Amino acid sequence: RARAIEAASMDPKVQKGIARLNEYLEGVTKNDAGQLPTVLRVLELMTPNLDLSLKALAVVFDFVQDVAQCRQVVVKHGGIKDIVTAMGVHYESVGLQTYGVGCLYALSCYRADNPEKDNNS
Repeated sequence: RARAIEAASMDPKVQKGIARLNEYLEGVTKNDAGQLPTVLRVLELMTPNLDLSLKALAVVFDFVQDVAQCRQVVVKHGGIKDIVTAMGVHYESVGLQTYGVGCLYALSCYRADNPEKDNNS
């Protein structure tokens, strides 16, 4: 899958799509919590692309660092797996690792058994 994305990345249409995703991720703010599932989907599908993965993780981090409901969304949408996958693919990227660890730390405070007792808010 990574090779297919890498090979396709030379296609002008794909480059345009990547540029649009970058623009989208740069425009998402903390006030747009409803966009979190879409950001997680970008992270899942575009993991081989370091720039998109880094930007998506930065957005996820902004959401999960202090909003319990956002941590619930990430857990329910399988975001932990996507975060760990991106960290494994881009193990040499200090920036991506920093955001990934920050996300995982914030998510470790989420209590699926009792979201009201989430201890990071």
